Amino acid sequence: MKKIIKLMNQKKSSYTCFSRNVLVISFMLFLGLIPFNSYAQESIIVKGNIKDSDSGEALIGVAIVVEGTTTGTITDVEGNYSIAAPQDGVLLFSYLGYTSKSIEINRQSIINVTLTSDLAELGEIVVVGFGTQKKINVTGSVATASSKDLEERPVANAVQALQGVIPGLNISTSGNGGELNAKKTIDVRGTGTIGDGSSGSPLVLIDGMEGDINTLNPQDIESISVLKDAAASSIYGSRAPFGVILVTTKSGEKGKTVINYNNNFRFNTPILLPDMQDSWEFVNFYDDANFNVSNSHLYSESYKELVHDYYTGKLDPTDVAYEGGGGKWNYDYTYANVDWLKEYYKTWSPSQEHNMSISGGKGGITYYVSSNYMTQDGFMRYGTENFDRYSINGKISAQLSDYVKVDYSSRFIRSEYERPTAMNDSFYDHILRRARPTRAIKDPNGYYMSDINYIQTMSEGGRHKEQNDKLTQQVRATFTPIKDLNIIGEMNVTTGDDWTHWDQNRVFSHYANNPESTYKALTSPGNDQVHEYAYKSTFINPNVFGNYKKTMGDHTLGGTLGFQSEQMKYRKMSAQRTDMITNDLPILNLTTNDDNMSIMGQYEEWSTVGFFGRLNYDYYGKYLAEFNLRYDGTSRFRAEKRWVWTPSVSLGWNIARENFWEPISGTINTFKLRGSYGVLANQNTTNWYPTYQTIPTGSSNGNWLINGAKPNTASVPSLISTFLTWESVKTTNIGVDVGA
Repeated sequence: MKKIIKLMNQKKSSYTCFSRNVLVISFMLFLGLIPFNSYAQESIIVKGNIKDSDSGEALIGVAIVVEGTTTGTITDVEGNYSIAAPQDGVLLFSYLGYTSKSIEINRQSIINVTLTSDLAELGEIVVVGFGTQKKINVTGSVATASSKDLEERPVANAVQALQGVIPGLNISTSGNGGELNAKKTIDVRGTGTIGDGSSGSPLVLIDGMEGDINTLNPQDIESISVLKDAAASSIYGSRAPFGVILVTTKSGEKGKTVINYNNNFRFNTPILLPDMQDSWEFVNFYDDANFNVSNSHLYSESYKELVHDYYTGKLDPTDVAYEGGGGKWNYDYTYANVDWLKEYYKTWSPSQEHNMSISGGKGGITYYVSSNYMTQDGFMRYGTENFDRYSINGKISAQLSDYVKVDYSSRFIRSEYERPTAMNDSFYDHILRRARPTRAIKDPNGYYMSDINYIQTMSEGGRHKEQNDKLTQQVRATFTPIKDLNIIGEMNVTTGDDWTHWDQNRVFSHYANNPESTYKALTSPGNDQVHEYAYKSTFINPNVFGNYKKTMGDHTLGGTLGFQSEQMKYRKMSAQRTDMITNDLPILNLTTNDDNMSIMGQYEEWSTVGFFGRLNYDYYGKYLAEFNLRYDGTSRFRAEKRWVWTPSVSLGWNIARENFWEPISGTINTFKLRGSYGVLANQNTTNWYPTYQTIPTGSSNGNWLINGAKPNTASVPSLISTFLTWESVKTTNIGVDVGA
């Protein structure tokens, strides 16, 4: 390269540099396109060394450019540089993942610089298991999203905000899909479990503690990392065989107190509703279909004529039915014209959200407090549906000394949901599969035709209410006894209280020949009844781990060693009783029928313990290696099958750090080949005690565990139950990371 530059100088040439490396050798002077005297300004040679402000390590490949020109250079393996520049010019220093600097030369021939790491750049620093890494050095499959990716999305929860943001993250809606409280389910790269009695969902950790991302206020999120393969997620062991989602919430920063308030008002509309046939199309298509099957017509010509006359407006709007047997309307042969999807669903629904936060810090203390209120109405025209969420989040961090830092955070979330009790599977089946357009809303006497529609049942048939509270608290202490070593101890506690109430009321239809008389409608519930359900859970999670990182020349060695324990306990109780004294006050004490009464209550718990370690090696940012090993035990399996080893290994080669890559490193500064292999174990069974048999206790729904001796060899099902153990998940991953 020196010979080339010397040759060019002899021919009145110059070389230019974009970003970090020499890319273009310009012959513009040689061709006479630029006068030579324009480069004849007085200049000096500036030399210096560039280091990391925290570690004092030399930074390799820092770009140094003369402001206002394309002349530049990069630092060598020892962090040194040399550049020719005007003696009164300005040098610009920039490096991936660090805050850029501009320094006036002022005739100085030596300028040494320290650059500060910019941790706010999520693209450069990613959160991984029990620590952080520079993204350029990550060898596992990790995807990230920042608060900027989420803040502009007008959505009700954080999962909706993630849709389409992170590759390989599959999001779907549970239940019937339309309810406001229908949670979004997540899987990473598809469902990788046998699916029968086990869960394939990723582990979600919010600030290091397991949580429900569906309940999180999107504006409290600072960053999200998704660990996709075994190498990235194996540090979490048996709780993370199908990936990990790491959510980091916002924290306070030193400086003036910052108060922020924002709101949004939005309107939702249903989409992709099918176009329904009108009544005249329906009777002809349906009649032809029946004739093709049975060679007989379903509808008479006189009935078709009634449908056609109503459809064309020849009949009075109330003339929709005629009397059938038993004094009731002939519900099978009403001749109205109703689009039931448009009748049941509104064309739009409102939603509003309010957010407020206060943050700041002084001395060694920083704080962040936020609150959120969100309310959203559903699309149901009859009976209405509503969802409210209240949350408050607080974080405080105190640097007590050079060696000790303490963090405390607390988050409370309450969600309230209300809908008609009748908005269940039967309702959806009715409107999507059985709501014929010929069926009428009201009979000729002006009463709802509740035998063939759910309007009255939705409006008057009772309410379903849910209230869910979750309180999360975390205390973390970080000790730094020596440089490069952090020992972290934390205690995480989450308590949950769920309450569900529903009541159902009988609804009545009116006789055709005697409208003052009524009978129980076909869409009505069988009895007036009240149901109450209460659930309380406590999750305790202590963690102790240490991180150490040391750089020796071109070699960087890092390690993590730790212990993790989890204990989950819950209790629940439900009761149900029929025949309410009054529908105005639906409580258990005001019901009278003990014959249909049911009471249920139970306690359950599980626990895990794990020991884990990770070793990272980095040579000059070029050759990368990571090894993970974890030893887990769970209470779900018998003692002889309770413990399991889960190892993983990943390797990476950043070709862009090779010398031969220099000519194009300014355009592509990262070209990393990586591969990983790991074995993880799944203990996330839907049955908390899959190896124990149960026996019923009388006529109740409760069961008793049988903790007896091992079965004899003749009992094959019992043997399978006894020796049931971990589901093994093996993951191989090969990838390429390219960055400019």
